[in-house]
Amino acid sequence: MNERSSKIESASHTWKRLASTSLVVVVLFSFFLFILFRILLLTPVATEYMSHALSRYCEHKVTVAELTVVGQTIYLSGIGIESPPGFKNRKMLSARRISLTHDIIGLVRGKRSLSRLEIVGLSVIAEKNDLGSWNFSSLLRRFTKKKEKPSAEITIRHFSLQDTSLQMNGHKIENLGLTLADFSTKGTTDSKLELSGKDAAGNPLRLTAAGRLGNNPAFSVTADAPAIALAPFQKLLRGKPLLQLEKAQGKLAFSAELRNRLLTIRTAAAFTQLSITLPGGSLPINGHLDFDARYNLLHDSAELTGAHITVDTLMSVKASGSMQRVSKDCDFTLQLTPDKTDLGSLVALLPEPSRRVLSVSGEMSSRGFRVTGNRSKGITAATGDLSLRKVALVQAKQLIVAGGAADFSLLKTASNWQLDGRIFTENQKDAALIESLSSPFTARFSPRFEPARVSAPTIKVVFAGIPLTGSFQYRDTAPVPSTLSFAASDVPLTALNGFLTKKQTKTRLTSGKFTARAKLSGSSLQKFAGKATLDLISATGTSSKNRISIRKAAINATIQKSNRILSGNGSLEAIDGNLDGTPFGAKTGFILGNREVTLVNTLITFAATRIQAKKITGKLPKRDLGLGKDQIPLIADLTGAEVRSGDLAATGISGRLNARYAAADHEPSLVGTSDLSLASLIFRNHTLASATVHLTADGTNALADIRGNSLGGTLSAQANTAIFSKTRETSFSASLLKQKLERLDDLLPRKLTPRISSGTADIQLSGNYTQKSGIEGKLAISGQDISLKGSSEKTLTAGIAASFKATLRGQSLALKEGIINHAQGPSLRIGGTLERLASVDRSGDLSFSMPSTTLNSLLDAFANALPRNLQEASCEGSCTLAGSVELRGANTRINGNLSLEKASLELPSQKISVSGIEGSLPFSLAVPWQETKPELSSLSFSRETYSKQLENHKKITRSGNHISIGTIRFGALETGTVSLFVTASRGIMRVSPIEVNLYEGRLLGSGYLLLKGTPEYGANIILSDVSLKQFCESFPSIKGYITGRIDGILSVKNEQGGLNELTGYVNLWTRSGKGEEMLVSKEFLQKLAGKKLKGFFFQNDRPYDNGEIIAYLHHNYLTFEKLDISHTNFLGMKDLSVSVAPVQNRIALDHLLESIRDAAARGKGGGQETPPVQTDLKWLE
Repeated sequence: MNERSSKIESASHTWKRLASTSLVVVVLFSFFLFILFRILLLTPVATEYMSHALSRYCEHKVTVAELTVVGQTIYLSGIGIESPPGFKNRKMLSARRISLTHDIIGLVRGKRSLSRLEIVGLSVIAEKNDLGSWNFSSLLRRFTKKKEKPSAEITIRHFSLQDTSLQMNGHKIENLGLTLADFSTKGTTDSKLELSGKDAAGNPLRLTAAGRLGNNPAFSVTADAPAIALAPFQKLLRGKPLLQLEKAQGKLAFSAELRNRLLTIRTAAAFTQLSITLPGGSLPINGHLDFDARYNLLHDSAELTGAHITVDTLMSVKASGSMQRVSKDCDFTLQLTPDKTDLGSLVALLPEPSRRVLSVSGEMSSRGFRVTGNRSKGITAATGDLSLRKVALVQAKQLIVAGGAADFSLLKTASNWQLDGRIFTENQKDAALIESLSSPFTARFSPRFEPARVSAPTIKVVFAGIPLTGSFQYRDTAPVPSTLSFAASDVPLTALNGFLTKKQTKTRLTSGKFTARAKLSGSSLQKFAGKATLDLISATGTSSKNRISIRKAAINATIQKSNRILSGNGSLEAIDGNLDGTPFGAKTGFILGNREVTLVNTLITFAATRIQAKKITGKLPKRDLGLGKDQIPLIADLTGAEVRSGDLAATGISGRLNARYAAADHEPSLVGTSDLSLASLIFRNHTLASATVHLTADGTNALADIRGNSLGGTLSAQANTAIFSKTRETSFSASLLKQKLERLDDLLPRKLTPRISSGTADIQLSGNYTQKSGIEGKLAISGQDISLKGSSEKTLTAGIAASFKATLRGQSLALKEGIINHAQGPSLRIGGTLERLASVDRSGDLSFSMPSTTLNSLLDAFANALPRNLQEASCEGSCTLAGSVELRGANTRINGNLSLEKASLELPSQKISVSGIEGSLPFSLAVPWQETKPELSSLSFSRETYSKQLENHKKITRSGNHISIGTIRFGALETGTVSLFVTASRGIMRVSPIEVNLYEGRLLGSGYLLLKGTPEYGANIILSDVSLKQFCESFPSIKGYITGRIDGILSVKNEQGGLNELTGYVNLWTRSGKGEEMLVSKEFLQKLAGKKLKGFFFQNDRPYDNGEIIAYLHHNYLTFEKLDISHTNFLGMKDLSVSVAPVQNRIALDHLLESIRDAAARGKGGGQETPPVQTDLKWLE
């Protein structure tokens, strides 16, 4: 028993020892395995194994950079899942670190449970390839594939994502974080979820959820984003999107709740600074959406309990509705009710150029639209209406329509859509372009809302006072679906006066009629054809103060449009037009095609002016938005043009314009070039110039370059201007070099003398121009080798050089320096200012001066211009010249002084000599002459009043410039000193007094000289105590003929020039005095008798007691009313009487002057009798 017990104890002890040994071995082996596992984790083998295992599981290449275990937590670092081939981004999913902590208690209970799962630095990149497939599609199919056996429930006590980023087709969200507690795949636990993050702009995002999955799920979800940057979503909009999200911001408040199979959703969203792209600009808009809906999972029905969307002031719509059998047929009913809308707010949707000039007001209202249908049949029924009232449209300050209205009624039947209504005007108070409108219409549409039939049988419009009637028809089954016609017949032109008054024009129509017709037909607005005519008959009217009339005018046109190209052709003609008595007319043909207008064989006449052009082509402007700016191309060509007016013609005109106009942000721009060439500028069949103009515009500035030939020289000019500047600032320079001045001879009137026969000139002009100040610049003119010729083509003078330097400021010209030099020495300087150059009221003041110049140099310089008698003259002395020119409109006044020093003049052929000239001679010239002519006293006093008149004359005040002359010789006639006092003003030179010492006596008097087209002059002279003895001794041929002292008066006047026009009166009588008796020689008496007289009475000189001459001068003849030499003896008897027959006796003035010249050569020598002077006198004995 004991032994057995001992054996049993021994066996028990052995098993215990064996069990202890085994346990130690297992522990040691487990520890060894643990150490070995830890060692393996530190080698690449573990990461490679894990990478291969995950790759096989995911069916994508997976890489693991590092695998570590700390306590119960496994750490995977540097995990990445690659995209399938064919995608740009190699990595589809990556994480910096994943940590998994086992739930020991759950594992002991046999559950698949994790205590903690954390992912840090998760990056998800989702993208599509060229075929449109997502890179995660295959991975998603791998994990959503239905398994044969239901998987066991997985429980995660704590799950978190940190520093997560999500990128989808370039749109990226960063800084996402997610926390999930007590999550179970089969809903056996209540779960809570928190998701937070930031969008690309850093705005916070937050989502929370709580609920339970399972057979009867229940949950609630809330999302809140107080600010969302919408710009990243712009990439999701393809092509040229209408919406622009760069500056857009949004906010969202969302809640959803599922309880007892009823899902309730509430949403409140808003957006700001969202832009709608419009032609020529963009429109920023704000809006919000409120949305409440319910879905019953048990009954499969949904209800839209309320929805309200508002976009600024543009629109506001309320909606409600319901849907049955949502998962099957989707039978729905929708009620839409727009709020009343102000049409003015919808103008914001128009392009920017239209918004600037267009204004709309009015109301749009509707009782609502009701729509029913289902998924399979679409919309099965619909009703609704829309009304417009108080519509007013203003374009560019022109009221187009006021009181516009329309009613529309919409009905959907089983077979089609029906739209009926009427467009009309009502209660129109303001005067509008469309004065009245009435057009009922009906329209039928297919179930897809494609037009089938539209009819507006009666359209009545009064447009600008013109009554129009028309119609419109459309049938989709007709060969030509659409037809539109309008007509206005025999409309009085006076009906347009109301429209013209609104335009505030000064044009009024007084008579005439017109008829207009147009008919278009086609299949659409892109394809149609038609004709239009306009006939104008006997039109008359006024514009401002001008009267205009046209007997007949017509426009005929054929137009069509196909393949979006509008084309046509026609003609325009105006016959027998008249503008204020000036006839005019116009005629042209035109062709329209491919947005191009061509005028052919254009002819415009206006009085004597004719404008012709073979071809004018222009591209119709079309806006081009391709470059981001609202651009309008400007392209035109001109060929074969010429302009003729009287003697002037411009021929061979051609040109081309190629530019683009843009107006972005209210800043206009013009870029392009233009070329214009002028073959010939002709005047009186003589070519003056030819030129080419090249214009370049770079946006805001334009540069013009002009090159050519003019007057045998060269022409060049440049100008640079700010195109769109309000000041129109322009800089310019121009040069005309080597201009041949003789070519000006063909341009000037033939009667104008002198004319330029040769010479060259250079003209330089440079400066700036502004709209406010006008031209500011410098002008320089220089001429060389200038010659002048007379009407007989004879050269008058040569060797003239001229130089002028002036400044321009507005319409003012300041001549700083003007010099005219002659090769012979004379030089003239000119300076001054001119105002209002371009006005008929121009004015100016110029000064001129000539320094001291010898008279001989002046005579030599202008010898050929002088009469032949003066060409042989010899001069001594010098002179200076100074004066001024006054311009006032068409009136010119020239005033000056000619100062003479030691001057003398001798004309041998005329036997004239003037010497000892000293003093200053003023002069005055008025063009045209408008002053009162000076009056001369008649001097018809008798001998009884002669003494008194002589005394009065001696009392004349001496004023003006004094001129003294030493002596004047004319033939044998010689004066003593001559004293003149001269004044000049207002075109008249007055000489008063005139004092001449003549043969121991004096000549006293006054006179005037008027310089105008033909010089006019006159003088009144008193002769006092002139010695006949001294007079006769001056002429050898009559020496000693008669003695005595002469008194008398002399008056002469010439208003038209030449001796033939000289008129005058003379009355001379003799007396004795100063020791000189009144005697007449026997030789003189014999000369008068024409024979020798013998006898007692003719042995010695005879006394006479009366000697008198009274004569008048007219038409070059001195006609004697009285010539009497007589003596009465102491018996009272006349023993001497020599007289002529009154009026019947005369002598030619030029003959008399010739006799005086020749008298010095005749005398009493050689014993021969000198024949008497040849006269027409008939002596009475």
